[in-house]
Amino acid sequence: MIYKTDYHMHSSYSDGRSVPGDYIAPAIAAGLSEIGFSEHLTLFKDPEDWNMNPVNISPYISHLETLRKNTKSIKIKIGLELIFLQGKRKRFGHISIRCHLTILSDLFIISARKL
Repeated sequence: MIYKTDYHMHSSYSDGRSVPGDYIAPAIAAGLSEIGFSEHLTLFKDPEDWNMNPVNISPYISHLETLRKNTKSIKIKIGLELIFLQGKRKRFGHISIRCHLTILSDLFIISARKL
């Protein structure tokens, strides 16, 4: 059995074009059984228009938790794509954000966990 998933989706919380709920119907139509949002997040420099402002982390997670609770036709994972900046690698070890997926860009490390 092939389990069709996409864990690398970006919504309007970072550089995507739509709110997370707008991705549900197309994902189901494409035959996906599970999706994961992984918004860009850069913590150690000024926010840019392609990544999430850190003040939006809690609203983002709350939004997706509500979407997960109200959507029974597809599984939804909550994630972040943390942008690696030279010289800041050690600081990532002190970040604790409640989500299913963490992708560290440029390091190609994906950490998945059950909440």
